[in-house]
This record gives sequence, C-alpha cells and structure tokens, in this order.
Amino acid sequence: MATVRRTRLKFLYFTIAFVFLNLVLTGLDIHPLSRPSNFIHLPAHCASLPCDTLIFGRPVVLTENRAHLSVPDGVEIYVNYTVNRLGLKLLGGNLNDVTSFRYSINAESQCRASDGLLKVVVVVVSAPGHFDRRQLVRQTWAGRLGDTSWGRHVFLTGRTANATLQSRLEEESGQFGDIVQLDMMDSYEILTAKSVALLHWAQQFCSAKVPFVLKCDDDVYVNKGRLHSAVTAITKTIPYYEAGIYGTQIVIDNPPQRKLESKHYVSMELWPWPAYPSYLYGGCYLLGRKALAPLLTAAQSTPYFPFEDLYLIGLCSRKAHVPLWTFDKMFIMENGNRTGDPCFAGESITWQTRSDGQLLESHQATKKLDENKIKCSSSGQSGRGVGNVIHFQLIDPVEYETWSRNVSLLLVNHTQQRQT
Repeated sequence: MATVRRTRLKFLYFTIAFVFLNLVLTGLDIHPLSRPSNFIHLPAHCASLPCDTLIFGRPVVLTENRAHLSVPDGVEIYVNYTVNRLGLKLLGGNLNDVTSFRYSINAESQCRASDGLLKVVVVVVSAPGHFDRRQLVRQTWAGRLGDTSWGRHVFLTGRTANATLQSRLEEESGQFGDIVQLDMMDSYEILTAKSVALLHWAQQFCSAKVPFVLKCDDDVYVNKGRLHSAVTAITKTIPYYEAGIYGTQIVIDNPPQRKLESKHYVSMELWPWPAYPSYLYGGCYLLGRKALAPLLTAAQSTPYFPFEDLYLIGLCSRKAHVPLWTFDKMFIMENGNRTGDPCFAGESITWQTRSDGQLLESHQATKKLDENKIKCSSSGQSGRGVGNVIHFQLIDPVEYETWSRNVSLLLVNHTQQRQT
C-alpha cells in the first residue's frame, strides 16, 4: 500500500507541474497584470540611482532593460500563476488594498521627535496574549533603548476574540503607550498581512520623521549599543541608505519543505518550483524609510505567501528593486546557547532567544560588557574592542536573480522539448 501511495503522489505532483507549465506556456496568455492609471511605477535599481525618486505616489516609469530575457521574470510568473490558480480579482485596480489597514489602538507618538535625533523605531511583532514577553522586553533591551534620544519601540499585534484579553491589552496600552493593534484577528496565518500592515503603519506615521524602522519578533534581543553603531555606519558609508533593506544572511536556492508533518510544509500546488527566491532571514531586519513605499507598492500586485520574509524580502523587494545589504551579526538565528556570553552579546546586534531565560541571560551579558565587568576582543578573547568595525555588502544582482533564472530555464527547456 505504501508503494502504491508513493506512486500516486508522484503521479499527482507530475500532473500538477505539467498542467502548470502548459497553462503558463499556452493557455493563459500571460502578460503583466493590467495596471490602472494610479498604479505606482518603480525605478529599475536603487543602488545606482538617486533614491529620492522612490516617493510614494510619484509616477516613475520602469526603465529596466529586459531585452536579454526571453521569458517572463520569475516574480511575474509567480503572480500570474497564483492569480489564475486562485481566481483572484482586482480590488480597486490591485490585488491587495495596502492602504485599508486600520488600528484599534495606536502609538504614533512613538515616531514623533521634534529635535530630529530619533533615528530608529523598533516594531516588535507580538501576539495579543504575549503579555509576559512584552513586559520582559520592556524591562530589558527596550527599556535601555528608551533611555536614549535616538531609539524607541512599539509592539504590533492583532485583535483577539477574547474580551478579557482585549481588555487587558487596552489597559497595557494605557499604561505604557507602546501598543499598535491592527484591526484584524490575530493568528499565525495572517503573519504576512501583519508584516505588510507594519510597512503601512511605519509609512504613515514614521517615514517623514525617522530614517529607519527595525522589524523584530518578540523573541529577539536587541543590543542597543551595537544597533546604534550599525545605524551610524550605514548613514556614513552607504549611498542612498534610506532606500535599502539590511540583514545578515541571504538565503539562495532554498527548497520548499514537502514533508506534511513540517510546520513549514508547502504543497506543490501552492509553490510548484524547486526553490524559493533569494531572501533575508526575517526574524529581524532593518528598513530604510524610503524602502517602505516601494515594498507597499509591490505588495499591491503580489498575492500573499504564508512566509512573510520570503514574501517581503524575496518577492516584493525584487519586484520593487529595493537593494539588499548584508553585514555580520545583524541577526543571529542560531545562538548556540551563547546568550549568557558577554563576548557573543558584544559582537552581535540582534539575536533570537529560545526562552524567557535566554532573553534575561542576554540582558545580563550585555550589561556586564557595557559596565566593563567583562572585556573581549573581536575574536572573543580577553582584551578590548568588540565589533568596532562593521562591513557591508550589497547583494550581487546575479545572486539576487538566481531564482528567476532557474524558473526561466525550466520554461525554456520545456519549450525546446516541445519543439523537438
């Protein structure tokens, strides 16, 4: 029976892939989605252009030369495939209304700074019931960030159907003034929409006043001192720095998880390609204020995908031609249980913690280093000068377009096979 079942599954996968390719090549007459007159066009690249042209609502014509491409761009293939698979309808000329988000509770005052010293607002994505975790964050790194004139934080959460939790959340907002509640029921399934709402909130309330928005999950520890060093280095060394996205590691050719028992399972129907587009790990990444509008623009016409980092920093960033920059220690996903090590804390900007205990350990380790109770060298040995130098790297466009090339190659090979 197991052999028969495997054979049937293989046949089903093959059939889906074959039907999809035939639809793309013959039946769908695929072209870029028809764009209404109010659709926001984007410039081709930001790394070599004055990124002041990336202004929300300004009609900048797409100038990228695609003459070398014989097939559609990979993002266009995803968009058209998903639109036709789900039978999606345009909403006011677009697939997603990225301006429709509303906030039951708001903390826009966290973006106000008349003295011009505010450089970064950290938006922490949280669930409505995570009261203890939010309080722990306030008592640790967010409290230390709030002691500065250049950094602040907010917690972004959704609505809850539990009246008691909702009442507690409103009380929490009244006490701390740092809650932004999206008027949408919170669940794991809305993480992508929640992240797009983060862009919308930051664009609406912060972009005119704050150069950077740091998106983090509530299990991430933020080293205040290293974050300040990173923001300072970015502003001094990167041209048009406000138009970029900054993270640690680019993920290239990552295959979808096909095991049914996996939390990250993705069906062949949802994603029929053998690899994902290039993207940055999504636990924590830094957004320049002029990257917000282009990403929102791209989200207007890109169907949502369950994984928000892949969606925003894989599909939408590519579609909007937002440059990706990487630098060491921006976000550490696997800390190797080093959260109690001051030398690890001293060389890292943000890192994921696996428990409240690890977050507390991270805080104590950072305090010891800042109070000069521990001295480390850049290699983690005794001495002074942890992580004083920050090196940035612009993602190679060739790597950034790997996925589109692979998808295009599949279509080209299929076309050649049919012709022969």
